Amino acid sequence: MMHGMTGTAEMMRPFAEKILPEGWDLLVPQAEFPHPKRGFTWWRYEGGDNPGRRILSAKELSDV
Repeated sequence: MMHGMTGTAEMMRPFAEKILPEGWDLLVPQAEFPHPKRGFTWWRYEGGDNPGRRILSAKELSDV
């Protein structure tokens, strides 16, 4: 189960364990890019955080 933006794998683990079906294995990966305010994000934003932006840079595209 992947955590959301600004979260961490450890924040997600207790919830993921509660909803995990019996007999399934749990994998809670940690995103690699630090978020400027807290936690981690799955891709980096160059410059300021502007989620309404529609065009990603080449570096951002390579992350996703």
